[in-house]
Parts: sequence; structure tokens; C-alpha cells
Amino acid sequence: MIEFNNSAEMKKLFPDMTHTKLGQLLLLCNCILAVQSTNLRQCAKRVSKLIDQEIKLETAYSRLKRFFQTGKPENVLKGIFNLVVRTMCQNKECYLILDRTNWEFGKCKVNLLVIGLLYKNVFVPLVWKDLEKKGNSNTKERLDLMDRLINWWPANSIKIPQLYLAGDREFIGYKWLKGLEERNIKFVMRIRANAKIVLWFNGKIRDRKVGLKILKRYLSWTGKDSLEAVLESDYIVKLCALENESTRAKAEIIYLMTNMDDINQASIFYKKRYKIEVCFKHMKRNGFNLEDQKVVGGHKSDLMFGALTVVYVMTVQQGLEYYEEHPQERKLHRDKKNRAYGYMYPVVSIFNKGNELLLAEVFFYDEFCKALTAMSRWIAKKTKPLEYDQYTLQKTTVQ
Repeated sequence: MIEFNNSAEMKKLFPDMTHTKLGQLLLLCNCILAVQSTNLRQCAKRVSKLIDQEIKLETAYSRLKRFFQTGKPENVLKGIFNLVVRTMCQNKECYLILDRTNWEFGKCKVNLLVIGLLYKNVFVPLVWKDLEKKGNSNTKERLDLMDRLINWWPANSIKIPQLYLAGDREFIGYKWLKGLEERNIKFVMRIRANAKIVLWFNGKIRDRKVGLKILKRYLSWTGKDSLEAVLESDYIVKLCALENESTRAKAEIIYLMTNMDDINQASIFYKKRYKIEVCFKHMKRNGFNLEDQKVVGGHKSDLMFGALTVVYVMTVQQGLEYYEEHPQERKLHRDKKNRAYGYMYPVVSIFNKGNELLLAEVFFYDEFCKALTAMSRWIAKKTKPLEYDQYTLQKTTVQ
């Protein structure tokens, strides 16, 4: 029998969870950190060492599986959400990014829709849902997830900030964008280059749709930074075009729809959208091998991603604190398309440095609980993510 001894402070962090369920969550997080994998079999092999108690492998495996045996994961996910918000989102403005990550094992398909916040160019998940299907999310699924984030926020006694949201080409459509506007959310979304748009021009709606390449030429001729597009003859948004600076880019021009007042700020914000993909890469390959999970079921995938988010936030916090006191070493990467240019990039990322430090400090279950408690007391410094570029790739001429 594994006996959990959760501190009063730890129980205060997750008030809606039972004592046993909280202990199971913390043990799972401890195992994921120790073995750097979400595979429960691998995690179970380490349980005896972590709790410093002799226990059979099958008993440990059963105890870890028991954490997922509930059809109501909201209490767990809300506790994790509150932990992230209290420590990392004390600003008057909060920049959110939306995307999916998916994989398969056997006949099971995991398709996670994730919304998280941008802090110092690091993405941290806030709310997510396994869609339990292939392909894109629909408007209702996205708005429901957005409503979950808005409804959970007040529990932290922190006033909800002005929310901004960035997304890629699959997150577009009248009802979706109109829904964000109704929730007072500022957005910037990329649209497909072959889209045709109805314009609001000289105080009236143009009769026919116009291709984006024509609009790009018009913006170049006039020197304007944006035009107004009309969706479903009802909702007016701004349309702009910017050069694609990615070295892996196939398209030279990116087209964006936004309701933000400042087009330049909207462009800067969208360019940071890829940070969510960096987070997924850390979770799936560079760090904790998320795709190794073998649990089946939407709520089980949500719980596993939640446990992994706890560990991920702990590593990010460690990395952020370290680089606040130490300069971050950088290297030059030459642009393959144009050897006259290159990009400066950090040798060791915030995540990798934090993971290294956390592994060096934490092994046993009691040590993990103490580290998590310490992290929960940490409050990230207030900053403006769109102006913070210390960890952003900067283009530089190669001499």
C-alpha cells in the first residue's frame, strides 16, 4: 500500500481534489520527471525508488493506472490551470496561442486541442481537450475550450486580463471569429493564400470577392498596412500581409485577419505563434516522450497531458530563474537559402536547462513535493511578451 502524506499547502493548491487523487497525481508527475517518459510501465519501474519503499511492479502499475479511472477530470485540470495562472500570468494583458497536436498508437487516435499563454517567448499550456477524432476542431469545440478558460480564471482571485489569441490557418471562420469578438478577445489568425475576401471599401461592401494576391499589390501601391474585410456581410475585420521570415517557409507572404488596433503588434504576435510548436516538440520528443503514453480515452489523455504540464511548468520555471542570473550562450546558424544571412539561437533552451536543473535537484517523492510547493510560491515577473526578444531568433548578417 502506498501512503500519501500531502502537506496542507499542497492540498490548498488543489482544493477540489481528494487526498488520494492528489497523491496519485504527484506520484505520476514524479515518475514522468524521473524516467522522462509518459509510459506507465516505465514509470511503474521507478516507483519503489521514488517512495523509498519496496513495492511490486504490478502494484505500482495498478496504482498509477488508478489515477486515470475517472470520467470527470475537471477537478484535476482546474487545479493545474490555477497553478499556472497564479505563477505565470499576473499581467494586465495575456497573450494566448491555440493549436493542435496529434498522434496515433494502434487504432487509438489522440488529437489534443490546446490553448496556452506566452511568457518571455515560452509557451505554457492552460486548457486542452482530446477531440477523440481525426482532423480539425469545429467552432463549438474551440469556443467551449475558450469559455472554460474564461470561467475558471476568477477562482484565482486574479482579475482576468485583456486576452489576445493567435492561431494558424485551420482556425478561421465567421462564427469562430465573431464568437471571440463577443467574448472581448483580440485575435490574429492566418488565412489561406487562396482565399477570396469581400471588402469594405469607401463606406460600402464590394460586390465581388477579391483574391489575396490582388489585395497584396493594392497594399504595396497605397502604402497602407491593412484593409477591412467583411465576413458574412456582417462582421468587419482587418486584413494585412507580411513577409514570411521563416527559413523553412514555402510561402513568401503570410495573410492575417485581426481585430487588434495595432497591425504591427498583431504581426509581431503572430510571428511568436510557433512557440506552441516548440512546446509540443519538448513534450513529445526533446523531453518527456508524450507519444509513449498508452492510456486510451479522451479524459485519460487530458489527465496525462495535465500531469505532464505540471512537470513542464516546473522545468520552465527553473530555466527562467537560471537565465535571469546567467547570460544565455548563443550560436550562429547560417541560412541555407542565403548564406549571407544567419540566425543567432540559444545553445541550451529554457526548457532543456530547466529540465537539467530539476533532475539534478529532485529524485524522491518528498523532494518532488517540496519542489512543486516552492514553484507554486514563485511569481513570474511582469513583462510584455511582444517586446521581449531575448530568446527570439534574431536575423544577423554573416561577415
